[in-house]
Amino acid sequence: MAAEADTASETGTTSSLWQRIDVAARYTGGALLKAMSWQPSKASQKDTASQTDTISIVDTASMTDSSPMTDKATMTDSSPMTDKTSMTDKASQTSTTTGSQTDCACQIDKHYTTKAYQQGASMGLTVGLAVGLTLGLYRGLSWEDYVWSVYELETFSITRRMAQSEVLMMSFHTLLILCICTTALRLPTSSLTGNTEIDVDDGKKQDIFDINEEAGLHLVEGDVLIQEGEVRNTIRGEKYRWPTTVPYILDSSLEINAKGVILKAFEQFRLKTCIDFKPRCREPNYIFVFKDSGCYSYVGNHRVGKQKLSIGENCDSLGIVEHELLHALGFWHEQSRSDRDDYVTIVWNQIKAGEEHNFILHNETVSSPLGVPYDYGSVMHYGKTDFSKSSEPTIVTKIPEFLNVIGQRMEFSDSDLLKLNRLYNCTTASTFLDSCHFEEPNICGMIQGAGIKAKWIRVQRVEGGPQTDYTYLGRCQGLGFFMHFSTAGGTQYDKAYLESRLFYPKRCSQCLQFYYYKSEGAKDQLNIWVREYTAENPKGALRFIQKISGEVQGSWELYHVMLDVSEYKFRVVFQGVKGTGVSKGGLSLDDINLSETQCPQHTWHIRNFTSLLAKTPAGSEIYSPRFLSPDGYSFQFNLYINGKRDSPDRMAIYLHLTSGPYDDKLKWPCPWRQASMELMDQNPDIQHRMNNIMMITTDPSKNSTDSKGKVEYYWDNPRKVGSLVTDTDGKSYYRGPGYGYSNYITHDRLKSRSFIKGDDVIFLFSLEDATGLLESQTKNFWRGRAKETDGKPKCQFKRTVD
Repeated sequence: MAAEADTASETGTTSSLWQRIDVAARYTGGALLKAMSWQPSKASQKDTASQTDTISIVDTASMTDSSPMTDKATMTDSSPMTDKTSMTDKASQTSTTTGSQTDCACQIDKHYTTKAYQQGASMGLTVGLAVGLTLGLYRGLSWEDYVWSVYELETFSITRRMAQSEVLMMSFHTLLILCICTTALRLPTSSLTGNTEIDVDDGKKQDIFDINEEAGLHLVEGDVLIQEGEVRNTIRGEKYRWPTTVPYILDSSLEINAKGVILKAFEQFRLKTCIDFKPRCREPNYIFVFKDSGCYSYVGNHRVGKQKLSIGENCDSLGIVEHELLHALGFWHEQSRSDRDDYVTIVWNQIKAGEEHNFILHNETVSSPLGVPYDYGSVMHYGKTDFSKSSEPTIVTKIPEFLNVIGQRMEFSDSDLLKLNRLYNCTTASTFLDSCHFEEPNICGMIQGAGIKAKWIRVQRVEGGPQTDYTYLGRCQGLGFFMHFSTAGGTQYDKAYLESRLFYPKRCSQCLQFYYYKSEGAKDQLNIWVREYTAENPKGALRFIQKISGEVQGSWELYHVMLDVSEYKFRVVFQGVKGTGVSKGGLSLDDINLSETQCPQHTWHIRNFTSLLAKTPAGSEIYSPRFLSPDGYSFQFNLYINGKRDSPDRMAIYLHLTSGPYDDKLKWPCPWRQASMELMDQNPDIQHRMNNIMMITTDPSKNSTDSKGKVEYYWDNPRKVGSLVTDTDGKSYYRGPGYGYSNYITHDRLKSRSFIKGDDVIFLFSLEDATGLLESQTKNFWRGRAKETDGKPKCQFKRTVD
């Protein structure tokens, strides 16, 4: 399915009706203003005709079903980010025609400055705005959006010439008549619009221990189960280890979103550690994941058969799930290790009465640090205020810079990964294939095409760009290396081949991720191929995968390409082609990662982010381009860089469904699609990234009731429950309600690691079909998982269920 939506009509009958009524109401205001104002002589009008100003009343009634409005979903970084506005607001700003008399504009002569005129203008605008506001509220627009857009637009030309007292009186009259109108008419307010935003967890983003406290749980260290009669110093030992492939069952009590998050966590274990998970078959001991009150687990394998692990309400975030799974695999909390007092100070008098036991130390007979230094960034570390009787810290780091680092629930830290691999005495991750940054002269075992004159060369900078590699971008310019194919010389259609080392697939699909810089030569081209070695082609046969298209950007761009290699060994081939015309640059590659995972569907690259962070007011938002899911749902995200007005120290993000070209062929309300919102940690090695990932799922039964008892479904067609909005490029579409997180990431964490690199941030988005998770036991066969039959891998492209 194409990633871009086709042109589609966006106006519906009901919407057009209310648009016409709204226009009529605003005509009334203009007519009253003109009728009640003092009229100068014709000579006076003639003398001042060239000095007139215009109040524009937008003729939205002309935007009927016969007027096409484009509905184009795109994933390009250059796509405009839309402002939060109604169609009327945007159209009013773009359709004003100064100095012309039209059916929808009244001319105000600068000589109209008498008291009679001011009173007439006040009353005319009062009536017009009151009626317009009333109808606007009926249509579901927010007070703030409608009042400011209409009031500022339509009163600017008048209020700048009126005394302040008259402006205040007009505002008072407007508000008074509005109250009378809404009370008398008893018009219901629409419960859902494109401006509606709901927080997944009411903006709390609670940690494990807050969730468990609200649930009334009083467990060891806040989230650890202990068997009756068990002594904690018996946990360490080989008998408490699981096999490196851990059996599990996902119970039907789990929320659908929680199941998806758990499967994502399993994929992270496979990508970064030597631990794998498989649906239980006949194994006697297994992890039984279910929904109870709170989030908790046992520590280690207790060999009791069904070992419980709870992912309760609000526990369905990736960091919390990874935390509980690490408990099950044998990890205690980081701050309970025997050497913790060398690195943190426990503020005992700040701990709630009766909770002091949660801060005891484990000696090395219970828990070993496994030769890994104390880790402030561990996903297993308490936060600074956990179990506090106030907002003051219970844990103070002896290095102050780490005070706001402890307690992160984004992802495994590097030390978490190292300890887990040491605990289970293994190192090979099952889905990781390669990561290459070209810092070593051996270029990660890559080879050049045999017998080819044109070559890729390892360089630090290129005259026509880039001036630095991506690995060290923004930190150490000129230090790192990248691969470059120069098109400044040579002849048209020269080709250069850069081939990876050999890989042996275990699954049926792979994700190739790389950074690409195209400079100067607009017609130069990069193609991705695979060379497959089969019994029929023992020397390897090339198969074309994808052309990397795009204009000269003058910057490093992130690309994802899905491969579908399932048999025998293969190489990835980067083919550079010199195009027509003069070039002083060429093609460059850096930070290549290959894994047997699913690629994210879409990328949102936000440039000059540091400037946006410094200048964007709290409560101000930007919108991503619109994207299409593989099955045709159109969606976008809005981002509050400096948070909502009451939380300027963090970012907020919300998912919106939007109208698209396939809406008449899709199921509504949108059933069980899981969205992944991933702020990318731009570490060059995919295994060492700590992305900030949050996931939400569309529940088709989620609804809201308006003041007349009408039920509206939250994830219904945006044309029914959304608002008509217009991009800065004039393209209009419907945006449905938003659902997401007002506490997505704090600015302290945002400025850590490599979330901001080269002044830019990158979001990775996907919207996947999760209906298969409705079953009680989901086998973890993602698309691309291979099953062995007679020694040959057979591909299974869909999740299967028992």
